[in-house]
Amino acid sequence: EDLLWKLEALQSFISDLHWPDPVFAEHLDNRLKLMAADMLEAAGKRTVSAFETIMKRTSKSTDFLLPVEVCVMLNTCVSLKASVFKLCTMGAGENMHEYHTKTDEFLEGIQSRITGGIITRFGEVLEGLLVRLARYDETAMFSSILSIAKPTDEIGKEYIEFCSSNLEQIRHHIYDELLVLSLFDSWYSRQIRLIHDWLVKDRAQASLHAYQVTCLGFIVKKVHGDFELQGVTHDVLDTRQYQSLISRIQTEEATQSIKIGEATSSPKPGPKSLLGSMAGSFSSLSNGKLATSGLSSITSSFSNFLPKSSN
Repeated sequence: EDLLWKLEALQSFISDLHWPDPVFAEHLDNRLKLMAADMLEAAGKRTVSAFETIMKRTSKSTDFLLPVEVCVMLNTCVSLKASVFKLCTMGAGENMHEYHTKTDEFLEGIQSRITGGIITRFGEVLEGLLVRLARYDETAMFSSILSIAKPTDEIGKEYIEFCSSNLEQIRHHIYDELLVLSLFDSWYSRQIRLIHDWLVKDRAQASLHAYQVTCLGFIVKKVHGDFELQGVTHDVLDTRQYQSLISRIQTEEATQSIKIGEATSSPKPGPKSLLGSMAGSFSSLSNGKLATSGLSSITSSFSNFLPKSSN
């Protein structure tokens, strides 16, 4: 803001002098516009350099929270772009918009570079989470052990908390509404594309582990709802990728429900049934009533709990 104020004050001061020589006045105006364009570009370069330095020090896990300094940098880009027309457009001549057009395109590229870096970092966080979920693949060696260690959807809740914190950070510290909505659109699309590729493409023929279904279902549905509340339009929300993704998740949820139903409808004999059968047989033995059938009953009770032969 200080830089923009000084450039504007200098140009206003020179303009108010009303130079009597029109040729010199035009030359001076051109020099001032060129200087303003060079200074705005230099400010943009320093901004993106500082952005890259800050992002190198930040985490790639769900602990990541977009630094306030990065939000200020985006606000700076918006302010620089808003001042380009006034500071870099010459008063007359065929090339009056030469500096303005060039500088505006340069600053647009700087802003796109920063927003792209933010979306990339958000994507890296999600990719790390999907790597963690991949450990629960049915073909993974320790998927059953991990299921016992994490019976609920901690990973899903962890990611949604990360999303909520960063949505709030962006909403509170970036002032340009169009830029905020553009960030949200790009971030949402990136999430859906990554999850779609991980689930629908990479695991098209593989059934999911129950924990994966729980986490992904929670993430996709919550992300859709949260970004809808932030103003993301339905043409961005309900894409073909999203429809394909939610259809696969619903299919997996139905499959898991069927598996649970089958498991509960056919319970396996437990320790109590073994003890009861053995107690009845030994009672008959003590009363002298145990025939051949009683002995086979005891043998049968034990055999239910012995591992089956592969033959």
